[in-house]
Amino acid sequence: MKGYIPDRLTTHLLKVRARAGQTLSVRLATARRDVDMCVVYPNGSTPDGGCGRGFTGVLPEDGDYSIIVDSKRDKTSYAVTVSIR
Repeated sequence: MKGYIPDRLTTHLLKVRARAGQTLSVRLATARRDVDMCVVYPNGSTPDGGCGRGFTGVLPEDGDYSIIVDSKRDKTSYAVTVSIR
């Protein structure tokens, strides 16, 4: 998925449904260093290593997982790649 964040007040939220035991891989691609993403579990917690430019982990529970993308600068383009296996 590709996105554009027009200003620092805008945050993008992606949701993916997955089952316990599956492996979630998320990669953020952008030319700017000040763009980050965080993976949030259905229970609201963030896994160790869940924020930054990428995450890979075995999922602990069934449910909707959130991927939050934000930027500390205006006018930022990005792409997020998500894989569930």
